[in-house]
Amino acid sequence: MLRLLYALETARALIALHPEAKVLVASGDIVSSRVDYTDRSTCVLFGDGAGAVVLTKDSPELSGGRIKDVLVAADGAMGDLLTIKGGGSGTPYKLGDTIRRDFFVEMNGREVYKHAVRAMSGVCEEIMTKHGLTCADVDVFIPHQANLRIVEAVGKRLGMPEEKVFTNLQKYGNTSAASVPLGLSEAVAEGFIKPGSLVLLGTFGGGFTWGSALVQF
Repeated sequence: MLRLLYALETARALIALHPEAKVLVASGDIVSSRVDYTDRSTCVLFGDGAGAVVLTKDSPELSGGRIKDVLVAADGAMGDLLTIKGGGSGTPYKLGDTIRRDFFVEMNGREVYKHAVRAMSGVCEEIMTKHGLTCADVDVFIPHQANLRIVEAVGKRLGMPEEKVFTNLQKYGNTSAASVPLGLSEAVAEGFIKPGSLVLLGTFGGGFTWGSALVQF
């Protein structure tokens, strides 16, 4: 969900230290292998996807846009609200083991919704304030495509007009780490983002982690 923005910050730091560097940032998830298809509260929400961008010093571009700024944040105290507890280094599987329930996504939907809306809108407001901007200055808002209720709630809290908010979750569901790069790529391809557009990205993910970015086209 948020991996793209964390990776972009790392890439920008590498380029600052090594101006000759060309950095490929890839972000994706195969969530379909980690959902329990008997749990309708999670399995119907997620999809699979991937995206990639290239950054350089002379052209630190994201789908043709120049990155102005990135903000990221995290709070591990709430990580258990959206998690996969089994199958990792903490509880590894051995050959022949039966897959347990903890191998799949577990989510407290009500609490995730509240924190996602609060955190995503807050960090988007923070980055706009930092640059002396308001929603009127933003041409396109691409939020993490968690679900329509969260997208609508974040847009409403920010005061962002619906016509500025790009969504594609109706086609792919929540593609987790691929959500924002897929949205950005499609928004450019479909002409939703035009030359000169100022684009605001807002993300939220497991951990909990959240962030925002400004991209000038």
